[in-house]
Amino acid sequence: MEYPELAMLYSLSPSQKAALKRGNIVTVIDLFLWSIADIARKCKLASPKDAQFIIEVVSRELVKKPVPIDDPSIEDSVAFTTGDHILDQAIGGGLRTGMVWEIVGESAAGKSQLAFQLSLSVQLPIAHGGIGGAACMMCTSRTLPTERLLEIIDEHPMFSPNLCNLSDIQTLKVPTVDTLRHILSQGFPAFVKKTSSRPGCKPIKLLIIDTLTELFHEEEKTSSSTLSRRSKDLAEISTLLHIIASKYGMAVVVLNEVADAFNHVVTDYGKEGEVLYRDQVRLFARGDSVPGENRKEAALGLVWANQVNARIMLSRTNRSYYPEEIPLDRPNKRRKVDESLDINASSSSETKRILLRRLSVLFNSVAPPISLDYIVTKQGIQVIENDEDQASITVVPPITLPDAEAPASSFKTIPSSSELPMHEESFGDDNDQLEPHAEAVNAEGPLSETDEWDEFWAKDSNEDLYNNIDIDALSSSYLSTL
Repeated sequence: MEYPELAMLYSLSPSQKAALKRGNIVTVIDLFLWSIADIARKCKLASPKDAQFIIEVVSRELVKKPVPIDDPSIEDSVAFTTGDHILDQAIGGGLRTGMVWEIVGESAAGKSQLAFQLSLSVQLPIAHGGIGGAACMMCTSRTLPTERLLEIIDEHPMFSPNLCNLSDIQTLKVPTVDTLRHILSQGFPAFVKKTSSRPGCKPIKLLIIDTLTELFHEEEKTSSSTLSRRSKDLAEISTLLHIIASKYGMAVVVLNEVADAFNHVVTDYGKEGEVLYRDQVRLFARGDSVPGENRKEAALGLVWANQVNARIMLSRTNRSYYPEEIPLDRPNKRRKVDESLDINASSSSETKRILLRRLSVLFNSVAPPISLDYIVTKQGIQVIENDEDQASITVVPPITLPDAEAPASSFKTIPSSSELPMHEESFGDDNDQLEPHAEAVNAEGPLSETDEWDEFWAKDSNEDLYNNIDIDALSSSYLSTL
């Protein structure tokens, strides 16, 4: 970066410029490297106040003017549906391009399910809530589960094979930070340009990284040097992601993991008026809308939190309900909801027990924070309608493309034979499966989330366990040991 010479600044008087030149302070960086006392001594000024005045004058001239939120440079931003109209409203009218979104959550919370859903919804025509684009998923440790994607296409009422399919989802393996940095800076931009110039191909409008945290799992001990290196890598990666999002009009979604949150005994309250990190982290890294949600916090620390435009946290909870307790029927569903809700159902119960999960928008540059309940079904992520949650949603009208109606022929699915140039994974392998510890698809439902204690209490929920205990026998057995 080049720094301007102080002699070129019109705000400084000739005498001030002469004094700075006398002290061999030529550029702006020279001025800010020295303390006020050293500047006054080197330039032979009357007092340190004169040096302070020069610094203030230079700072005022070099400061950049703030850019208003309605700047014309963001007019090209568009939003596409997530596949759930309540979630669309909660995040500001849909997933917007030109932004870096983060989906953070623990294992089996549903973050990959939401990413799969987005990779299909972006392909929808404009008239159906999409933007007629393609998706690219960069995987750090696993292959894309094609069976799960096909199930969502078959079950979700908004998706169909003639509107969205696997040929418009490209994949790429990025096992290391250096590989990811190289692909984002060189390989991926070249691929986007090549795809956009090919007739009949949908432009890449969604980039998903699953999961960024896995690239920073180090075996070596955490030290100041490793933290410094990680911060530098995160800053470089986020810069490349923002360039891609703004230059190519693309939505970037980064999946992140969580870590355990600990509430330590407070012994240091800091200086008066100072907000400590332990207090700040509750605002941007933890959810706190239901009991237990604040036990986890987003990984990668404060450095990464400052790099994303929006953070959506998904959490598993200990809450559950029976389908008839909450009306889930929606006009656009083509099946009865109870036929698709088969997650962790109790075989001994007359009705099926559904595990509730919690979605919290911790911060968002286009919408206020909000928390909602959701479930994961064969259709994908489905937000539960709740009057209290709905009342707190502020709908931000999305910016749409001028051509709202497009002929169906322009969105005809054309299989793409071209693939990314480096380390590409195949989408045609029917043996691709989700990892067992993650959101796996099985015969009992789209997710496997078994818990032996949940199964025990569900099995015996209709029995009076305590009335079956022989208190007299236990008492006599205990007294015989005394």
